[in-house]
Amino acid sequence: MLAGLAALVWAVTPGQAQVVERGNFDVVIGGGGVMHPNHSALVTFSPVLNLQSQLYVTDNIGVGISLDYARTETDEDIFPYAQFDFGTADSTILVALKQPVSIFHYMVFGSFGFDMGERFFPYLMGGIGGYTVYLDPQQNAGPVRESDIAFSLGGAVKVALAGSSSIEVGLRDIIWTGFNRDLLDPTADRTCRESGVKQFRGQVCPNERFPFLDPELSDSSWSEAKEMVHNIVLTVGFSFIPRL
Repeated sequence: MLAGLAALVWAVTPGQAQVVERGNFDVVIGGGGVMHPNHSALVTFSPVLNLQSQLYVTDNIGVGISLDYARTETDEDIFPYAQFDFGTADSTILVALKQPVSIFHYMVFGSFGFDMGERFFPYLMGGIGGYTVYLDPQQNAGPVRESDIAFSLGGAVKVALAGSSSIEVGLRDIIWTGFNRDLLDPTADRTCRESGVKQFRGQVCPNERFPFLDPELSDSSWSEAKEMVHNIVLTVGFSFIPRL
């Protein structure tokens, strides 16, 4: 698909000096997907929106900022089940909890590009910034978030269109540090609270009545919690030089 797009652009785009020039300031608006590792306790794939701006201090070197927003949910097979208690000995329902999660990435980065003529400009990039994970306040008895330092490594390629616009395809590894997976478990504090789930009325508690029914994780090395999480981000965006 990408090869076909590149061939089409090559055929219809008029010639120009080069895709990127010193002093250019461009903006990229795009979207794509994030692949989270299993040990993050997030579902494997989530959609992402990306906004990026970059100033080229030379024909090959750029500096910029990048923002990502992803909306996903937790993996219900990672954590113990929740126990809904209705105040009677024979009324217990076990539910595999999952909750919606919002993720923000914010980075400053540098890039080094390679001049490949009039239509193609690939570049490598690396950055530092942070991430913030917002949890569902209904399932956590109030607002809960987790933030720490993040790094990014990757690259992209610009394919020139008419004028100063281009299509940009990027692939990045956004690396979280200091990640606490247990924070994503609404029952981790071992206390009961009023249910935030509409289908149930009562107390939601850790599963202490039937713990043998919880997911078996002891033999799954991929599910072990890790403080460093690699998130692979693939985006396709529209790049343009704004008129200031």
